[in-house]
Amino acid sequence: MTEPSSLRDVRRFWTRHPHVYRRGLESPDEASFSTIDRKVFEHHAPWAHETLPLLSKLVPYAELRGRRVLDLGCGTGWASEALARAGVSTCALDLSSAHARWTRERLSLRRLEALVVEGDGGSLPFASGSFDYVLAWGVLMHAPDPAALAAELVRVLVPGGRFGVMLYHAGSLHWRWTIHALHGWIGLERLRATADEVARRHTNNPELGGSPVARAYTRAEARALFERAGASEVEVAVHDLPRAMGYFPSRRLPLLTLLPHALKQRLARRFGFHLWVSGRRKA
Repeated sequence: MTEPSSLRDVRRFWTRHPHVYRRGLESPDEASFSTIDRKVFEHHAPWAHETLPLLSKLVPYAELRGRRVLDLGCGTGWASEALARAGVSTCALDLSSAHARWTRERLSLRRLEALVVEGDGGSLPFASGSFDYVLAWGVLMHAPDPAALAAELVRVLVPGGRFGVMLYHAGSLHWRWTIHALHGWIGLERLRATADEVARRHTNNPELGGSPVARAYTRAEARALFERAGASEVEVAVHDLPRAMGYFPSRRLPLLTLLPHALKQRLARRFGFHLWVSGRRKA
């Protein structure tokens, strides 16, 4: 079967530009992995974790010990490492050969074991019911066919198996204001580009012109995406760093930094940039 051009574009982009959280990290070595881990911790604390392991406030590591877990869209392997350290039977999959290589190198350096597979999340090479839990962190919003990926994610779960997915929030201050209002209209980019093109350009790797696919979801859209895929008990929560609410109207003029911390926390739970979607495969 011929691979769709959009999938080839996504594969090529993330293979050429692995998501390392900071430009300049060229090789998968101990210093690079330590930098990535520090960046992941800083970007998502305290809402996703306050102490190690990463995502410890979201992923039920203790319950997953000895269970089969898929890290779908593993990137450079930081979540796969956390799962493997917790005694989880871990499988890491990514479309990008570079991400697969970084994950293998990470696990080798840290002397941890996990199966690392290069493959398409929209057509997973696993039988139905292969996993007890699936984690997909920052993956579906970059997929050419997110509905297919959501359906596959649910399919490979055992009946009653659980998942956790991070998506970008279309109702966020960052998406509505910074990307679409500030860059799109005030910056006049919409005069020569569509809304989707502006979003692509400013969501990931703006210095490279943006990634091939970038989208965001409302809470209702995120819930519907997984319910259509066959999930039940779908819950959607909004998260962000309270300090990120201070970057208004821009980082150069962050007037909302003057707001009390408690109010910024409330704003982060309403207008934050991250959606955490959890649910189960129907029993």
